[in-house]
Amino acid sequence: MNGVATFLIAVATLALMGCDLLQSPTPPDSETLKSDLATYRQDLAPGVVVAFVEGLTPEMPVKVAYVTHVASGSQVVLDIEGNLIHQHDERGHLDALLSDTDAVARIREGLTKGEDLRPLAHTITWAPLFQFGGIKFEKLWNTTGPAGSEDGPDLRADDLGPVLYRIAFRGNGFAGPGYRLQDGDATYLDPGTPVYAVKGYSEQFRLGTVEDGSVTLYEADTNPHAETGADLLDIRGKVTTIDILDDDDALTVLSKIENEQIIERFVELLLAAPVDQGIRKHDGQRYFLGLRLTDGTSVVRAFWLETGELSRGILAGPASVAVVAAAVGDK
Repeated sequence: MNGVATFLIAVATLALMGCDLLQSPTPPDSETLKSDLATYRQDLAPGVVVAFVEGLTPEMPVKVAYVTHVASGSQVVLDIEGNLIHQHDERGHLDALLSDTDAVARIREGLTKGEDLRPLAHTITWAPLFQFGGIKFEKLWNTTGPAGSEDGPDLRADDLGPVLYRIAFRGNGFAGPGYRLQDGDATYLDPGTPVYAVKGYSEQFRLGTVEDGSVTLYEADTNPHAETGADLLDIRGKVTTIDILDDDDALTVLSKIENEQIIERFVELLLAAPVDQGIRKHDGQRYFLGLRLTDGTSVVRAFWLETGELSRGILAGPASVAVVAAAVGDK
């Protein structure tokens, strides 16, 4: 897999960025959707989420409750009798809750109501996201190519840092149209999925998971606290090449920027740029920029030549437009 090929998948998913979900052209039958969210998700205490599931994995075919202290990543799994099945709570964030008979009774009540707690097949297209600290992280499709390719080696488990969080609730199969992510939620990842720091990167920029045995990266898409591009992108000193891809044919690289001084200047423009992540209409020529990093991974974002905006909401302005326009020329 070369870098250009991996860009195609990245570009295809960029249309989803900034949305928790996109509904299908034909709205799903309401009877096929989980309408009573409280049956499947309960906010037991501030920052503590309970997800009620059944048959989510072959290892746990029965009804269980995932109880998560979202901010710390502490999590326990309880069975229908209130017994502890799994525990990831080394610092004891959930000790007081588990010793609270009323809280445990509420959890057991959610498991014994008689509802079917298995996920349903939805006709909703969800963007692959999760949210922590108010930041929505989007799945990064183009990570690296196989060992020996021009993209460098695949990411390995030792590229990840410690577990920072655990997924508390999964939207797909449990939440209906209009649901918006809350901290601890993922759209596709099951409750219990560990979320790791990524070595060498800010925790507000990149996080990682292990999915089907492979490391998968997630990048910050929206951050309500971001004021400049540096709050969204941790790329200073890490960009080796900038590929400019055609908007109509994502396999076509129109030009490359390889001059170190130009790259450094362009990156600084992005990092210093103000951020406005409100929804806006975009007009004019659009390209996709592939910022290749020193570790072989890439950041792929839409760039509008008319305004100098890099997705999402990094308003780099006329100086950035001049760099891209000069690189593209008459292509």
